[in-house]
Parts: sequence; structure tokens; C-alpha cells
Amino acid sequence: MSKRLGGYEVAVQAFQESYDMLSRQQVTANETMGRLNQKLEEIDIKREAVQAMQVNQEILGESGTISQKFTDLEKQIENLFVDVETQMALEKERLSERERDMNSRSESADQIMQDLESGSDATKARIDAILGAGAGGGE
Repeated sequence: MSKRLGGYEVAVQAFQESYDMLSRQQVTANETMGRLNQKLEEIDIKREAVQAMQVNQEILGESGTISQKFTDLEKQIENLFVDVETQMALEKERLSERERDMNSRSESADQIMQDLESGSDATKARIDAILGAGAGGGE
């Protein structure tokens, strides 16, 4: 029985040594896992920083500064203002031309009315010719 006890003690000692070795490996593995998790957290933070920098570059574009963006925007607004002012001036000129044309037509109509009132035969003949041509060529 003493041989058995000796064998038992040897086995217990071997199990204890294996347990101790596995415990040390577990501690080492836990420490390593902790360092790896910290590294992953650091990587995530740096990746977010890189993404923020990329978004910043997209926002700034090629000009590179907010100040330049405002300068570009001011130029675009100024160009738009000039375009609107130019269009407004053109429309005013067209309106003036139309008004002058209407005034000249009104003066022509007034002249025809005066000629009619004064009994001008030439004016009556022109009106009759126009009315006759519009009515199918006269009688």
C-alpha cells in the first residue's frame, strides 16, 4: 500500500504542477488579452479620428480652408447678383421699347382719327382698302 500511496503522491504532485502551469498560462493569457483589448480600443479611437479627418477634408474640398469656402461663396453670390441686375436692366429696356412702340402706335391711331375728322379722302380710302381686304377682297 505504501507503493500505492507513493504513486498517488506522485500523481497528485504531477496534477498540481500541471494545474500551476495552466494557472500561470491563464494569467499570461488574461494579461495578453487585456493588452490586445487596449490595442483594439486604441485602434478604434484612431480610426474614428481618421474618419473625422477625412470628413473634414471632404467638407473643405480642394481649397482647404473655411475662409476660402466663404470667399468662393461670396464670389458666387456676387456673380448671381450681377446676373440678376443685368437681366433686370434688359427687361427694363424691353419694357421701355414696348412702351415707345405702343406710344407710336397710339400717335398713329390719333393721327388717323384726326385725318378722319378732318375729312381726308386718302385716309378713308386706306381704311376702306384695309377693311375691304380683311372682309374678303371688297365688293
